[in-house]
This record gives sequence, C-alpha cells and structure tokens, in this order.
Amino acid sequence: MKAFLGILPTAIFAAFAVAAALAKDLVHQETVDGDNQIHDDAPAISPRKAPQNCNAFYSDIFSRTNSKYLAVTTVQNYHEQKDTVSLTEFLQNLQNQQYNMDTGFYPFVINRTSTTMEAHGLNAALQGRSLRQVFDCERIGFANTDDLLRRLLEATDRGGDFVQYLWAGRSGANRSNTCSGETSSTKATDEEEGEIIINSKMAYVLDLTEDLILGVGYENKQLPPDVPCSAKYDAFCSMTNVRSLVGKAQFRLEQAASLENLEVVFYELSLKHDLFTIDQGCNNGCRNDKECCFYTFVFKYDGRLVSHALQHKYFGKTLAEMVVGLLKGTEEEGMDLHRLFKRTADEHEKGIGNGFVQYRWRNSLNEESYTKIAYVTKFEFGGESYYVGSGFRFAMDDMGESSHDETEESTNI
Repeated sequence: MKAFLGILPTAIFAAFAVAAALAKDLVHQETVDGDNQIHDDAPAISPRKAPQNCNAFYSDIFSRTNSKYLAVTTVQNYHEQKDTVSLTEFLQNLQNQQYNMDTGFYPFVINRTSTTMEAHGLNAALQGRSLRQVFDCERIGFANTDDLLRRLLEATDRGGDFVQYLWAGRSGANRSNTCSGETSSTKATDEEEGEIIINSKMAYVLDLTEDLILGVGYENKQLPPDVPCSAKYDAFCSMTNVRSLVGKAQFRLEQAASLENLEVVFYELSLKHDLFTIDQGCNNGCRNDKECCFYTFVFKYDGRLVSHALQHKYFGKTLAEMVVGLLKGTEEEGMDLHRLFKRTADEHEKGIGNGFVQYRWRNSLNEESYTKIAYVTKFEFGGESYYVGSGFRFAMDDMGESSHDETEESTNI
C-alpha cells in the first residue's frame, strides 16, 4: 500500500493557526535560525509584533518561539546600535518598555557577576536589586538563587538556551509597588497589592555583553480547556485541541530535571489517558474509539518511538518499522515520513513553519488508511532531540461539511 503525505497550502494552514489561537489578525513571521541570527527584515518597531500569535501567560509552543525571538532580536539590536547608543541608554530604553512585545513578552537584563537586575521591561522597581533581594521582596524566600544563577550561566555558555525558574506576581491594582523601596507610610498594603501568585516560568537567556545576561520569559501554565469534538473530523476545534494537547505535553517534558524524570513523563503521556488525551467528543472514550481520540506521540530524532497513547507495542521501534507494520509500506517510505516530521518540527521551532503536516495513517490492518493532519514541535533534552505531535483525521463530518478546502496530496512515498 502506498502511503502519501504532503504539506497543505500555506494559506489554508494560516487560517488554521488563526482559528486555533483565536486570533483576529494575522501577524508577519520573521524567523530566527539555529545560530541566533535574525533575517534582515526583522522589525524594529515598538511595541513589537509577536512572530507567532500567542501571549506570555500560557505555555503554548509558540511561547518558546516568541521568547527566543525577542531575546535574540533585542541583543542584535543592541550590537547594531552600540556605536551610537551607549549601554546605559540601551538599558534605559529597555526599562522604558521599548523592546516589549504587544503580547506580554518583555526582556530583562542581569549582571552575571553581581546578579544585579540591570533593567526589567515590566517592573522598573527591580532595577539595581540582586536576585536574592528581588526574590526576597517578591516573597519567594524559598527560591535557590545560587542554583538559578548557575543554570543561567550554563545556558548562556551553550550560546543561549531555555531555563525554568519560579517567579511571583501580585493580583492587585498596585502590584507595581512591590519592591519599590517606598517608606511604610506610602507603600501599598498587602490588600492593595493583592494576592501573591507564585508561577513557574521559562525564559530564553543569552549573553548581551561579556558581563550581562539578557532573557525573555513566559509563564509555564497550561493552555485553556480543550474543546469537545472528535478527532475523526477536520474542524477548527481539532486545530485547537492538537495545539493544546502538544502544549500540555511539552509543558510536562520541560519540567523533567533528569533522564529518569523524562522517562516518567513519557510513561504519563502514553498511559495516563485522563491527563494527556482528549475524548470529550467520543461516546465511549479513547480505549473503545481510538479514531475519535486526540492523543500525543513522541519520537526521538533517530526515528525511535518513546511515547504513544495507542501503539504501545511499537515502543522502541522506528517510525519506518511502524509504517511497514501498520501501512504495509516500505522502510524507505517510513524514513520519508520521519524526515518530514523532523523538518516540520525544525522549521516550526525557527518560526518558519506553522507546525502542521499532512500524511497517511491507520491504527490497525483491519481498517482502511486515511489522511491525517498533525501538529508537531521540537523538544530537546540532554543533547537529544525529539518531536512531539498530535493529529486528527482530515475528513468531513457527518453533515458532509469540512472546515477547510480539499487539497491534493503533493508527495507520494
């Protein structure tokens, strides 16, 4: 049996991404390549338009794109203008929010020796305070700032990378007074500042200068609730669900502190159906109606399967072996599919693509193969690369309606 796959036209998937992100307008997409270089058409506007349409308050896959994009472009902007704009002026501009994105992403700068916050794009009151002072006045007294600094330095030594940490916010209208150094007679009360909210955050950090580290973070929270619908059909809710499910999976993967922890997460993704599958649109749940169920799969970049909610017998097998076993295709066809998934994940991480790919699949030899659309993204841990994905069937619903135009299969394998 021939399996085929292809990428749907850009215009159609642009519409998918907009619907899935509940966006009103498309935004342009400048790209970041693997060497942290930015294309010549990178914007220098303020506030900056995000290259991907999401905000900094959820752990969406696009959050990684936006945080890395803003960090790298801000560093590049400094080096491009440092002959005419002093470092002091640059930091003041950053403090004045000139480098903030319009979706909640902002940069901060820390001195790698003194740990002093040299500039902060959201809370100017943090400037001049050490990490310890910042964490004390933000009421995170249990945070290990020495460990955080070590991980920040290690990330910059790698040329730039993501770091996870804890941060606090205040829910009240006067939350900006936190750490302001005001006297007790003028400082906002706890009631005025609001409840202390401790958040897990991720930040992309890299060197600004020899002495300074620049980072851009986002909150490590899961996406809003999933939408009840079936993976049997192509609908806008399907796009929302696969993005949400992959976001949840990546959120858990990013929390792994060791290889042993990572293997536990692979186990959770594979077997904890109540956490990492979506079956609200199914009458009998995932176990009794696999085709209806949204689920995640994870492959290493060498092609081996490390997590799959339905195909447990293929753990440790390559995608090529799965194609031979499930589709009765050839090993080369399976390798082509694996290369397509890898390329899609790589391009998505760089902001070039939107992460969606079309291919042929079936879950057993007792059913006909069908066209699926998957959302895939890249994840790295301990020097190894993986791609995480979730898909749905590209088919009309029972009313004979599809949310997207029919497309031709562009590539045979």
